[in-house]
Amino acid sequence: MSARSDLLTNMVNQWSNRTEYLVHRGPLNWATFDFDSHPQAVSIMQEQGNFGELFGKFDQGTFAWEVFAKTGMSAIDDNVTDHMIADAKGVIRELHTLVNASQDAVMLKADSFTWSEVSDTTMQVQGVIIQFDVTY
Repeated sequence: MSARSDLLTNMVNQWSNRTEYLVHRGPLNWATFDFDSHPQAVSIMQEQGNFGELFGKFDQGTFAWEVFAKTGMSAIDDNVTDHMIADAKGVIRELHTLVNASQDAVMLKADSFTWSEVSDTTMQVQGVIIQFDVTY
């Protein structure tokens, strides 16, 4: 398994450990997503990467997590946003501690975190889109 695949698999696993979330590797169409069956969900994507190994460097990539929840309210609930951010921080902390079968760190460094709050009052959902850079 490549370092990239190992990192993505561990991202999925760590989010799956937070049992309230449906975890999906790849984009989700939030406009048609069944929030009644799955009130909280996260999609995990790699937005871009480089071929560091070709130049004797570590691989790097930009990843995005889209974390959404059905709130049942037409206004943004800051407690829901804070919970999603706390869960994301927990996943990052866990990823920093993991090693692969060769005892190499799964994630060497994560930085340049940005997040945006999003909501849809008609669907009564809100979420955060978190982007960050990883060296693996």
